[in-house]
Amino acid sequence: MVMLLLGDDFDRVKGQIARYESDNGRYKIHVNADRTIDCGRWQINSRHFVERDVVGKSFDTIFVKFGVGTALHDRVAASIANDRLNEALARKIFELRGIKAWTSSRKFIKTKR
Repeated sequence: MVMLLLGDDFDRVKGQIARYESDNGRYKIHVNADRTIDCGRWQINSRHFVERDVVGKSFDTIFVKFGVGTALHDRVAASIANDRLNEALARKIFELRGIKAWTSSRKFIKTKR
């Protein structure tokens, strides 16, 4: 169990997220009941690849940096194939939404206020 304090950084918990989300990359694709796809080692939900909210817009910048176009298929495939890209996306989600963006976090995070 990891003690997570407000303001903790992604590097401290990224290994645990990957472990509980994808068995550290062993399972890089998960199709959800709503037909979205959780992609890559950090299981980034594909809905973020097309939404025009804060997360979606920030992802656009990351995909451009990695040379990935705007097509959903291209973004899903790249996020599965490229762990560095997937980690950059996960880091951005952590920055914007915190650890609770991953439902598995309740398995390994003990929060302290």
